[in-house]
Amino acid sequence: MSAPRVPPGRDGSAVGSGLRGAGARPAARRRWGAAGLVALGVILAAAALPPGAGAEGPPAVPRLRPGAIALGLDGTWTAVEGTSHASLGVRGDRFQSLTPGFLGLGLEVGYSSISSLDILDLSGAVSWQRAAGASALYPYLALYGGVRQEWLGSFRQARYPLGAGIGALALVADRAAIRVEYRFRRVLDDPVADFNEHELRTGLSILFRNPR
Repeated sequence: MSAPRVPPGRDGSAVGSGLRGAGARPAARRRWGAAGLVALGVILAAAALPPGAGAEGPPAVPRLRPGAIALGLDGTWTAVEGTSHASLGVRGDRFQSLTPGFLGLGLEVGYSSISSLDILDLSGAVSWQRAAGASALYPYLALYGGVRQEWLGSFRQARYPLGAGIGALALVADRAAIRVEYRFRRVLDDPVADFNEHELRTGLSILFRNPR
C-alpha cells in the first residue's frame, strides 16, 4: 500500500517530519509542566507513606515484589535534529520475577502539541530490572515499539518509533516510585526520511499489589 500524499507547505515543500518542522514549545509552558509534575510527585509520595512513618526505629527498605503494578505520569524532553519539545504521558508496568531480577511489561500513552501539530504516541515496553545491592534502586534496560499518530489541520500521518532505553526505578515507599530514563528511538515510515529521537524522561508512579 502506498504512503498517503503529504500536503505541500507554504514554501511548496512537503510537510514531512512534523516534529522537525514545527519547532519547540514555549519555555513558559515547559516550566509550568515541570512545576506541576514536581507538585504531583510530592502529593503522591505523601499519600504513599505508610501509617506511622514518623515513628521511631529504622525504616524498612522498600522492595519491588513479583506481581507489582506501577501506574503513573511521565514528563519527557525530546530532541530531534536541533529542535526540542516537552510532552506528558501515562505509563503502566507489571513486574514478574525473572531471577536474578524482574521482567517488566509496560504500556504507555503520550501526548504533545507543537504549534498546530498534535502528536499521540502509543508504545509497548519490555524491560529487565534488578535491585542495586540491598537498596531500593532498580536500574533497568528496556526495548520499545509503537505507533505515533500526528495531526496537522485535516492531515494525519502514522509513524512507527522503535528504540531502547536505560534508566532506574527508585522506590521511595512500598507504594511510590520515581523513574528516570534516557531513551533512543528511530522513527520509521516518515514521508521525507526516517529520523532519530533522543529523550530524557522522569516519572512518578503509584505501586499496587506490592505489600510490605
